[in-house]
Parts: sequence; structure tokens; C-alpha cells
Amino acid sequence: MAEIDEFLQKVLADQREWDADPTPQTPAYALLAAGRVKEAETLAHKVVSDLEQDDAATSENIGFNNQNSLAENNARLNHLADALIAHGIALARLKKLEAAQATLERAIAVALEAGAPDKAGLGALTMIEELEQLSRESLLSAYEQASVGMAKMRNRKLQWRVIGAAKKVMASFRSEMNSDRALEILLARPASLQEPILPSEGTLIVELNHRVLFKRRTEVHRRSPKSDLR
Repeated sequence: MAEIDEFLQKVLADQREWDADPTPQTPAYALLAAGRVKEAETLAHKVVSDLEQDDAATSENIGFNNQNSLAENNARLNHLADALIAHGIALARLKKLEAAQATLERAIAVALEAGAPDKAGLGALTMIEELEQLSRESLLSAYEQASVGMAKMRNRKLQWRVIGAAKKVMASFRSEMNSDRALEILLARPASLQEPILPSEGTLIVELNHRVLFKRRTEVHRRSPKSDLR
């Protein structure tokens, strides 16, 4: 009986994890949800400044062999990444696009420094969602960061956000695709969030990953011909 109860508790915990709201429960995000963008930007900016001051004051005291201090520093960096993402969203919605992109790129760098690739992936996902002016190259790079960083996150809402981002990236390539195929990809919708991803959605991800791989190979090919210099 105890084993059955333990199993049921695990199932319920997994279900809560899949269905949980991934949005950080902070005042800045609450203001964003309420449409009070200017107030959210002001608050997020202050939070970022305060965290940066705290980080500068404490980082000098962290010893290389002090694991507790390192863990605390990573936790602070995680909070800073969250605040930077919120600030980037607010800046984007205020149409301060260059500042928003710089802020979100910094959020990704801070998250990676904290050893939190999932948070870095969230920052990249936010870039795709919030910034309309990104080049196709930047969109591909952001999608690559998002898909890799968030690959192990077990949350239904985040998974669908990644799929939505993939569609946005693919839309930037629609002029290079057959119009019927592009329409099929962009209009495809699963019947229910409880159902697995449909083939058209899976094909979308495969095609987008091919784009990423092609980009990597092109970059390697461009760097490879060193023999011409000999």
C-alpha cells in the first residue's frame, strides 16, 4: 500500500511539474501581466541594479574552494538573469528594441555563468518572442540556444512556447520554401495539449534543426580553407 501511495504521489508531482506556470512570481512579471509596462521596466531596472551591487559586494569574498559561497553566487546570478529577462521584456514592449536585445543577451550570458542552461534557453526564447527586428541569423542562433538549453525542461507551456518560436523562425525562411509547405507548417495546430506533437510539428523542428546544422557547417567551411594561405 505504501508503494502505491508513493507511486501516486510521484505521478501527481510529475503532473504538477508539467502543468505549472513557468512565469517567475515576481512583482515585475505581475506588472507585465497587468499591462503596466512602464512600471515594470522601472521596477525591473531597480532590481537589476540592486542585484548587481549585491553581486559586486559579495563576489570579492568568494573563495575558490568554498562550495557554499559558489552555490550562493550562482543563486544570485540566477536571480539576476530572471530580473534581466523581465527588464528585457519591458524594454521590448516599450519599443526600446536595441536596449532590450542587449539586456536579453546579457541575461543569457549571466545564466550560463551561473551554470543554468535552462535559464539561458529561456532568455533566448524570450528574444525570439519579444523582438521583431532580429535577423534570420540571430533568430537561428537564439532558437539553437533555446532548444538546447530547454531540452530537459519538463513543462508543457514552455514546450509549446518553443514550438511557437520555431514557427516564427521558420516564417523568416518562408520565401525560400514552397508556399503550401510553409502554410502547412505555420497553421498546424495540435487538437489538444494532452496529445503528442503531430507529424507536421515534428517535421517543423526537424527542418529547423537542419537549418541550424547547415549554418554550423557553412561556418566551418568558411574557416577551413587554410591551405590557400600556405
